[in-house]
Amino acid sequence: MGFAKRRKVLDAWRADLARNAEQIARTMSAEMGKPHADAMFEIVMSLEHLAWAAANAEKVQVAANETTIDAIRRVEPGVSYSCRQG
Repeated sequence: MGFAKRRKVLDAWRADLARNAEQIARTMSAEMGKPHADAMFEIVMSLEHLAWAAANAEKVQVAANETTIDAIRRVEPGVSYSCRQG
């Protein structure tokens, strides 16, 4: 997939997520017991990440042997990521 197509796909995904944010937040609350405000915060953060990824589609290419966050940090070393598992 080319960069322009990747940008369009990410923008479409972001638009779909934004359109359905309330229902997704309700589902997150019901299925995980997450407070609604926390669920909405996660959705907003996802929207921001998708916007960044679309805007930087040409700069960030993920190699087969790296994670997405590693590829992003290669381009933007100061980016924070707080959802580490383990």
